[in-house]
Amino acid sequence: MSTSSKATSGRLWDKGGSLDALVDRFTVGDDYLLDQRLATADCLATLAHAEMLCRVELVSAEELAELQAALGSALQDIAAGSFAIQPEDEDVHTALERYLTRRTAAGEKVHTGRSRNDQVMAALRLYGREAVLAVQADALELAGRLCALAERYPELPMPGRTHLQPAMPSSVALWAQAFCEELLDDVQILDGARRLTDRSPLGSAAGYGVPLPLDRELVAQRLGFDGVHHNVLAASNGRGKIEAVTLDALEQLALTLSRLAQDLMLFSLKELGYVSLPAELCTGSSIMPQKRNPDALELVRAKTATVHGYASAVKGVLRAMPSGYQRDLQETKRPYLLGLAEVALMVRVMTATVSGLQINDAALRAGMTPEVMATDRAYQLVLEGVPFRQAYRQVAEELRGGDLSAGWAAAGARVSPGAAENLELASTARQVATAIKQVAARREQIAEALSALAGSPVSVLGASWPTAAVAPAG
Repeated sequence: MSTSSKATSGRLWDKGGSLDALVDRFTVGDDYLLDQRLATADCLATLAHAEMLCRVELVSAEELAELQAALGSALQDIAAGSFAIQPEDEDVHTALERYLTRRTAAGEKVHTGRSRNDQVMAALRLYGREAVLAVQADALELAGRLCALAERYPELPMPGRTHLQPAMPSSVALWAQAFCEELLDDVQILDGARRLTDRSPLGSAAGYGVPLPLDRELVAQRLGFDGVHHNVLAASNGRGKIEAVTLDALEQLALTLSRLAQDLMLFSLKELGYVSLPAELCTGSSIMPQKRNPDALELVRAKTATVHGYASAVKGVLRAMPSGYQRDLQETKRPYLLGLAEVALMVRVMTATVSGLQINDAALRAGMTPEVMATDRAYQLVLEGVPFRQAYRQVAEELRGGDLSAGWAAAGARVSPGAAENLELASTARQVATAIKQVAARREQIAEALSALAGSPVSVLGASWPTAAVAPAG
């Protein structure tokens, strides 16, 4: 049995009618919970929009001052954790407009020239832009830790493996630098997503603009965006797509973290003992007293699949969707916000793990068994004039017969796992340092723009970043 309700009264789309309570609950979902993360971003976007409305003479200077004061109070309440979004608000945008209209009559003008669609997009882009930059910064910190590990052990050998079996000589430095370079690639991939995000959609409204002389460039400049997402329909159609691109980029980073976690779990097996994981990052068993389990690394591996699921969910929503706003797009918010937070936590877990890693020299050297040197032995014969295929078969025969004579000793002595032709550690370190400076500079530019807009330092992400959890809709 369905029950009609007037709970929709005061929402941005309310025209005085009733809505079935079941439909009300179904359409609100957990938006009011997720939107706590977007409250600061919505306040800032509203500040810039109000300033622009005054510039084009749609609100007066006095009304702008009242709106700025009310929005300043809202920012303070958000920072203090006292800005509440209730289910009856539906989302942060209604909650904020109600907050403003309770304090000034000008609150009823603040939605002029906006749709809830471009309002949502603006908040998501402000939040996503800073979240991606924060993830990039953390990924580069992890890259720096791996680079430092390589520099600390430039010549320490490590058995290289294919199919998980001993294969060829490697080194701690080669292994660590490999992940460092992969992380640099991931940061570049993320930067492409960040650049797509870093455009202001405000003024696009529901995808078709508004018949008002809005100054979209002013709003973009005040919010510290790189520019304006110019075509209004393209801006609207970008909702969900930009989130999907970002999640795809985050998945690439997650894949790197997952493989790093997998390697560390294998290397820390008692049977190998190449590394020891930090004890404080391992958990125990409820039944086996001896256990030190790499649960955090296992969850990094598993959460990579979760991030893939988030990316797939968003793209699934977008498939076959026509141009313009559709309510389906609401379902892209949750995976986007959770994906950002999930990967941020994963990076931090891996940074803590690498920072506390103990390298076991003796175990690594013991792992350099003769079979690891087989390819080297074959190429030593090639250098002596033996055709490769004959050298290949000769080495296989020597291995079968256990005839590891002087030639094998020479091959082993010749191996230099940290050889200059394999590693350019100083170059990699410079790349990491340059990338760190670039990300830090963009973060500083954004912080300066938003702080000037708000009149005081402000963070879109808030003190709780990152947090992946959200309570289920009631």
